[in-house]
Amino acid sequence: MASFADRGAAALRPLRERIAGRRFDRALGVRTSARDAAALACDADRYEPAAPDRLRRAAAALRPGPGDTVLDIGSGLGRAVFALARRGRMSAAIGFEKDPGLHVGALANLSAARPRLRCPDIRLFCADAARTPVPAEVTAVYLYNPIEGPEMEEVFARIRESLDRRPREMRIAYEYPVHGFGLVRLGFRRTAVAEALHLYTWPGAPAAASSSVSDPSTGPRSVGGPELNGEWGPDRAAGPGPVP
Repeated sequence: MASFADRGAAALRPLRERIAGRRFDRALGVRTSARDAAALACDADRYEPAAPDRLRRAAAALRPGPGDTVLDIGSGLGRAVFALARRGRMSAAIGFEKDPGLHVGALANLSAARPRLRCPDIRLFCADAARTPVPAEVTAVYLYNPIEGPEMEEVFARIRESLDRRPREMRIAYEYPVHGFGLVRLGFRRTAVAEALHLYTWPGAPAAASSSVSDPSTGPRSVGGPELNGEWGPDRAAGPGPVP
């Protein structure tokens, strides 16, 4: 049974994450919160940017390097794209966002944040990931449980089609992997990285850098933990468009 202190920490976590998100936004001169999404007349009820601690953990799992291109599916106002582009010297960072209002906001954020980002090649597309080919250069994908229902299977199909067209290694960091078994069915190897984050690797891709990755909310967790046997319950382009 959780202690009173544990329950209190869990209750305060959303507040801490919102405060951390505001600090992140101030540091880059951007606006990526749910309140900012509401101001753009977007569906703010469905928009929830990943907290900076979660993004640091995802970056540690994906380990993007100079030869990697990272794709954030459901990139919203751009927070995850900016966080990854700020931390790593990757070849490129790409975002797919279906909502036109969020996409317009993300482009404005990119203009403000670009001087502070280490990755020189950042591309944001207003694109439906379930129907848009995954660019052949993509080697890492971040998913913050962006899509509900059967559309997620279509997203996975686009990823697999890209791998079939151009065989390569790929790593997918999937937060709250409600539909994670769909990746396993396609042939991805699943590794438990932390309580809510799983890393999926395409055959030949390296696994996590170490045997555990620290989760800011739960502490270190061993790779290959018992949760591998379960599943999480239900829970316009800046240019002409992505080219596979």
